[in-house]
Amino acid sequence: MDLLINPPASRIQICLFKSKRAILLPRNYKISAMIIKEAHIANLHAGPTLLARILKQTYWIVGAKRLIRKIVNKCVCCRYHSKPVKQLMEICRRLVSRLDELLQTPVVISQDQSK
Repeated sequence: MDLLINPPASRIQICLFKSKRAILLPRNYKISAMIIKEAHIANLHAGPTLLARILKQTYWIVGAKRLIRKIVNKCVCCRYHSKPVKQLMEICRRLVSRLDELLQTPVVISQDQSK
């Protein structure tokens, strides 16, 4: 009988409830930066756009885009892992040019008839 009076909330109703009642935080509070850092790491070092969308579900941080960009750009892991891609492309170019040189040189194969 209790289910008829208070039916269980659907997932959509729960999501709407959470997004309508987001926690308002100013940008210059330390807790705002801590929440962004924790969400950045918990979401596998998400980029600024994805991180902003994830945080908007629960928090409303005034000036969040600027703060998120600042924190993501300062992340040591993200900075370290973004550089090897450029270096990898340079290595690939060198390998391809070396492969072209090797393919252009004639190869002489001697056949041994002493069997």
